[in-house]
This record gives sequence, C-alpha cells and structure tokens, in this order.
Amino acid sequence: MVTRHFISFADTHKVWTNYRSHRAEILNLLADAESELKRITPGQDKARVAEELRAKEELSRNLRRATEDTLKKLNSLCQSLIQVSRPERRDVLNEEVAEIERRLHAVLDLLDQKTSLLREHDERWNRSEEHTSELQSHHD
Repeated sequence: MVTRHFISFADTHKVWTNYRSHRAEILNLLADAESELKRITPGQDKARVAEELRAKEELSRNLRRATEDTLKKLNSLCQSLIQVSRPERRDVLNEEVAEIERRLHAVLDLLDQKTSLLREHDERWNRSEEHTSELQSHHD
C-alpha cells in the first residue's frame, strides 16, 4: 500500500514537473514573440521592409510549430493533473491553460496582422520602384 502510494505520488510529481516545464516553455516563446512584435516599425527603405517581412514570417512559422506540440502536451498534462487534483485546483489549471491559449492566439493574430501590413508595405515599394523604372525608361 505504501509503495503504491509512493509510486502514485512520484508519478504525480513527474506530471507536475513536466506541466511546469511545458508552461514555462510556452510562456517564454510568447514573451519573445511579444517583444519582437513591439519592435516592428515600418522601414524607410525597401531592403529594411523586405528583411523585416521575412523575419516576421519566420517568427510566425517558428512560433506556430514550436507551440503546437507543446500546447498539446500541456493540455494532456493538465488533464492528467485534473484527475488527481482537488476540485478548486482543477478550475485554476483549466483557466491557466485557457489563458495561455488565448494569449497564444492573440499573439499569432497580431503577428499575422503585422506581417500583412509589412507585406502591403513591401508591395507598395515594389510598385513604386516599377513606376520609377518606367518613368526613367520613358525619359531616356
């Protein structure tokens, strides 16, 4: 009986440790992405806009890829913890994971919006360069 209880305690402790680790990983990724989003400023030249656009598209892909598996694992660990937690702790766990998911979706939505704006800005630069080239060719 004591051995079974100890194994159960050890297993629960391992799940808690994994849960905290995955939560910290996601929160760090979100903090990095939020910090990067705050640095977005439309560039004054085409090269800077194009470079920033590539960086934000890569950030979006990496964030989605990194958080997808980690968030699934976090949800799974949360469900395991809920089974052995006190009722009042269950609500806290569910809300914690829901808040992380909301925050992730908000960051991804904002990142998509910023990327779209950068893409539009890049396209305007391209059209402007084409127009300038046409004017120069007609002038020559």
